[in-house]
Amino acid sequence: MFNIWATNPKKWKRIFQESNQYLSTLHDGFQKYLRGVSTLEAAHDGVRAILYENDPVLFPSGHTGCSVSALTTQMFYPVYKVPQLHLQCSHCNHTIMINSNCIGRLMHVAHSATGSISQILESHMCHQSQQVFGNCNAPLETTIHFSETHKIYAVDVTDRNVTLSRTVKIQGPVHATTLHLKGLVYHGGYHFTCRIVDESGNIWFHDGMTTGRISIKDGKFGTVSQPNLKKCRNKKLCLVIYGHRS
Repeated sequence: MFNIWATNPKKWKRIFQESNQYLSTLHDGFQKYLRGVSTLEAAHDGVRAILYENDPVLFPSGHTGCSVSALTTQMFYPVYKVPQLHLQCSHCNHTIMINSNCIGRLMHVAHSATGSISQILESHMCHQSQQVFGNCNAPLETTIHFSETHKIYAVDVTDRNVTLSRTVKIQGPVHATTLHLKGLVYHGGYHFTCRIVDESGNIWFHDGMTTGRISIKDGKFGTVSQPNLKKCRNKKLCLVIYGHRS
């Protein structure tokens, strides 16, 4: 998250502060780190304290772990700007618009899903609903539009056999916004590590326990094979993060 924010702190300040209390607190911690008056660990601890206060069962304190999916859902959920869900009749084009509090910035890939993340996300954002429009008895097409297009989005790919995409598109009220691959999170042995993808496509490995504040170059997207992207130093890929290009 710091590497995304640090590409353009002024831009990401607004995005973080308009999202929820967790990203707003994280922004404040990053600012203090840049000014040299605090550490990234302190920024992490500040957010963790709020998570624990809001849900001590889901986010316990100490050395007890938590679900990365649950953590991402909380961290990325757009509290201040709720997405809109559009249900459109496939026959007469009548549209029902719903402000949905069930749609966040995390997509869980289904066990049966195949193809690339870009293709899966496109199907997720527009698919045929089980609901039927009463006036003409035709099925409804579910289309997810965002009142303000998300600048960050995560995909849970735990134990899923999908192809990683360099970019994905998120539909806004007028047009789609392209998001670029920013991070890959791996899990194994009760410990998470990550790979960071910079704007040139270079891949950098980071593990706070072993690399500290240093990131190690780990190839380039497009030259590293898909199987090697899905595994990293005996850990399996569980989360893919996309972000807006600064």
